[in-house]
Amino acid sequence: MYAQLLAVARDLVGSASSTRRDRVHVRVPAGEDLYVLQKRAVVQEQTKDAPFFDTTSPNYGPPVAVGMGVAGGAYSGRAALNAAQIDRLLAEDPGADIVLLRPDTVPEDIAMIARVSGILTARGGTTSHAAVTAKRLGKTAVVECLDLEVLESSGTARLAGNEVHTGDWLSIDGRTGNIFLGRIPRCPSRHLQTSADRRRYGARAPSDRLLLTHKRRKDDMSVRVGINGFGRIGRLFVRAALRQDADLEIVGINDLTDSRTLGHLFKYDSVHGPFAGTLEVEEDALIVTASASA
Repeated sequence: MYAQLLAVARDLVGSASSTRRDRVHVRVPAGEDLYVLQKRAVVQEQTKDAPFFDTTSPNYGPPVAVGMGVAGGAYSGRAALNAAQIDRLLAEDPGADIVLLRPDTVPEDIAMIARVSGILTARGGTTSHAAVTAKRLGKTAVVECLDLEVLESSGTARLAGNEVHTGDWLSIDGRTGNIFLGRIPRCPSRHLQTSADRRRYGARAPSDRLLLTHKRRKDDMSVRVGINGFGRIGRLFVRAALRQDADLEIVGINDLTDSRTLGHLFKYDSVHGPFAGTLEVEEDALIVTASASA
């Protein structure tokens, strides 16, 4: 039995397969009786040449909501919740950019997914139907947006308290999971902001390192730490270090997201709640001071 399982595993993840697989469900009544009931492709790495949002645009700013980016890059489209709304938008403009809003997607939604280029769902994960389908079909997708409520009975949606109607413009980022109201121009590569751009938006160039300064006693001999990627793990690491008053000095963060967004995500965690200390967001720095309960 174990030899057969090993053979199946090698077939699923080895060179013989075109993609990696996961979620293998098996029933083994006997060693010679092995059945693979389901296998689902793991979402692959993001396409390197996917577009970015133009951070110099006046429409670019902190996201209204954040989900899990699972496919594609930056995309702006008009909102649609069902097939009838997609029909209406394409009748008005056959080349319309459309973002499909769903609680989640199921195989029966494939006809709608094939006609749009962006997908935004309230539930899901990296191996959800929406994520896997979007990756395979070359769509842009953000899933698990907890601030999205799709009201199918009325054909409308609410996004972080904002009413979204058919045809409203939304912008989603399949890399970061950021979601914006309105239409944001795109560019083929990430724009490096000039000093004037920074003054206008008050953010750092996303390719720069972001300094995070923990205000500690001057006589501390701290270990200097850099964080490559300020995602959920990075943010929780910083919180834990501050809470335990660890002998660490976090001297830099390498992340693609702007400082305002990083500060917001650090301060408001959906599981652990608001950060108990103080947070100051500067052009190229997050300055935090921990309280006793941080």
